Amino acid sequence: MKGIVLAILLFPLIGFTQKFDVSASKTDLLIGEPTVLKLNFSASANNRFDSVFFEINETDGRLVNNWEIWNKSPISKTTKEDEKGNFITYFSQEIELANFDTGKVEFPPLLALADEKKYFSQAILFNIKLEETSESDEIKPLKPIKQIKITWFDHVLMFLKNYWIWIASSIAIVVLLILILRHWLKKPLKTIEEPKIPISIILLKDLEILNEKKYWQNGKYKKYYSDLSIIIWRFLEDRYEIATFEKTSDEILNSLKWKNISDEIIKNLQHFFVVSDEVKFAKQIPIQKDNVESFNMIKKLIEDERIDVESEHVNEENNA
Repeated sequence: MKGIVLAILLFPLIGFTQKFDVSASKTDLLIGEPTVLKLNFSASANNRFDSVFFEINETDGRLVNNWEIWNKSPISKTTKEDEKGNFITYFSQEIELANFDTGKVEFPPLLALADEKKYFSQAILFNIKLEETSESDEIKPLKPIKQIKITWFDHVLMFLKNYWIWIASSIAIVVLLILILRHWLKKPLKTIEEPKIPISIILLKDLEILNEKKYWQNGKYKKYYSDLSIIIWRFLEDRYEIATFEKTSDEILNSLKWKNISDEIIKNLQHFFVVSDEVKFAKQIPIQKDNVESFNMIKKLIEDERIDVESEHVNEENNA
């Protein structure tokens, strides 16, 4: 009784053995005609293989008997249930090959390696022959070459016939460009020079706009001093011809020492830069007095040191 039970339990494992088959899509071939070999290794799904691959002895894409491999698909794995209810795992691959010999040519057995076990396929015999030709396909004698003389005038006519559209388009474009150029040269050029607004007027306007926004009154001290710094930087750069942007406050003050500027202005600027840097970088909250004095100092500096007013007075005196 124990033996019967054991046989029943082991029947699914021994009911299907491993099998390696190779078939060809076509065995009667013309010379150089490709055929496809279908490699199929099947085993019970209960068998767990770490690796399954097919070994083909080839050198530079060639096999024995002058077979040439043209294409090779990757190995695919599928599991199906057969008619007896067994689950079978199939490892498949397709190889396209051809041969340029004639006669009966054998394709040797192939090797399937499942882990460390080897399985050989059957050999396949192919019949390869030349393509049959009829008597009408025989090579006929060549006709003698007939020489045709073409003059230079014929060459010109052929060129015009092939490229007349491009030639006409090019002529039309050239004529159009000449007419436009003539019209443009006859037309007098009018240059209107727009009056340049002095930088001091622009900056004073920016100060008015900044004052209307009431940044420091609403606690936006960093924005207030950042806009004031940009205004004073632009004025100093234009008025005293020094680089201010991407410069530290000390670098700007050092540059002003070589300019014709009073000590009082230097002192006021130094105080402004100290307060501005503390607000922008140390996040200090300035006192109301500094907020008002900083604005008034910059406005007064622009009004007192602007040079565009002096230029206007000089022009008025010269005109008088």
